[in-house]
Amino acid sequence: MQKRNRTIPNWLKGSFVRVGPGKYELHGSFCLNHWFDGYAVLYKFDIRDGRVMFSKRYLESDAYKKAETNGKPIYTEFGTRGYPDTSKNIFFRMVTNFNPSHLTDNDFTNIFRVQDDLYVSTETCFIRRIDAKTLETKEKVDYHKAVGVNLASSHPHVDRDGTTYNLGASFLHGLRYDVIKIPPGGKGAGLLKNASLMCHVPARSKTNFSYYHSFGMSENYLVIIEQPMVNRFVVVEKGTGKILKTSFYSSAPFFYFHHANTYEIDGQLVVDVIGFDSPEIVDKFFLDKLRSPDFDLIDRGHLLRFVLPLIEGDAVKNAPKGENLVHLEGWEMRAEKVEQGHHHHGEHIILTPDTTGHIGYETPCVNPHFVGRPYRYLFVSGFFDPGDFRNSLVKMDLETKEVLTWFDSEFTYPGEPQFIPSPNGGGVEEDDGILIASVKDVRPGNPDFLLILDARDMKEIGRALVQDFIPIGLHGIFIPAK
Repeated sequence: MQKRNRTIPNWLKGSFVRVGPGKYELHGSFCLNHWFDGYAVLYKFDIRDGRVMFSKRYLESDAYKKAETNGKPIYTEFGTRGYPDTSKNIFFRMVTNFNPSHLTDNDFTNIFRVQDDLYVSTETCFIRRIDAKTLETKEKVDYHKAVGVNLASSHPHVDRDGTTYNLGASFLHGLRYDVIKIPPGGKGAGLLKNASLMCHVPARSKTNFSYYHSFGMSENYLVIIEQPMVNRFVVVEKGTGKILKTSFYSSAPFFYFHHANTYEIDGQLVVDVIGFDSPEIVDKFFLDKLRSPDFDLIDRGHLLRFVLPLIEGDAVKNAPKGENLVHLEGWEMRAEKVEQGHHHHGEHIILTPDTTGHIGYETPCVNPHFVGRPYRYLFVSGFFDPGDFRNSLVKMDLETKEVLTWFDSEFTYPGEPQFIPSPNGGGVEEDDGILIASVKDVRPGNPDFLLILDARDMKEIGRALVQDFIPIGLHGIFIPAK
């Protein structure tokens, strides 16, 4: 561990586990097309007494094993179609074309923890349990068998009472979104044994689903944002599954992957997302474009803060037209009642967001004690976005709009930051804690490393150099040592 004139706190003990796409070449003759097609690789930093041990291994998914055997993908991935499984007869291949469960289990997207079990996920109906110590692949868990959904968000929320919520989608009974409730107690392959569907939200389109990577959760509500075109906001009561009758729409279209945080204040719901003006970034993640020296982004990620008035029925009917129905000190977002719009009919509320003015970042992170609650600090990565914060980690003060950054060089690319609250005050002082991130150094001969920052001033405490290739992962989780 290299130290930067600071002391690594004794309480920083545990495992930082990450997942992301990592294998694109099959038998040296077949290359996948998109960054999101890569077969999942897990890697872990074990932090103990100022020392760091690194390990990694491929997720042994069915998709990965069949691709290795056949030299081509058998399951369709994000941007690469699947090929026939030559080990199966023609009848089996015909049937699987109509089987909604014949989807990839290449769970490269996210990693989450339910009680003491660790799972990796993608955006189909399959998740996988992994062994947190060895990174060994364990049971496959099927949302479709448990609750009938065909797809599921890769970012479930685990509430403070141990209940897990997720957002699914079904297409066999009409296009709809389903809110999944998973009570605590399920373990391993039985994670979903008592899962149920809280409510159904019909899709706005009869022929297309919205793409959703995440959803919002506050103390009492869940928020679903349906895109593209103008975006529809659907608010669900966590306790009852009741859908708020009020129709909310954005004043302009936007694309997003990640909710940053959602919280309630003064009868309002604050919804923070990292938005883009278009889905250009998805197209730019095709490998031929991502590897190009001319790689650039026109539409860059930035915070969009929406505020929804928690009103319905007569309160909406009696609300004055054209007046701003929300207020949040220091911000200038709007929520206005109108009677008819280009994409919708009847009374509804149009939402116009505010932003900090900074652009070029993604993968938001907050102090976990402040998830679903009013908060001040947002941590993000500039990653390879050629905006204001390229190659940087950023701390954003949402009260003053000031930022602090960590920057090493134009050749180092930090991944998603992970906030680890101090056991002494991280639940009170919001920025009292450590920020960690894996960093890729693209210079030949230069090692990748685990970065440790003081979250208060974004100064480097130390780094652990890794004499091994670290993939550019998507998401991770820190598991404190017991």
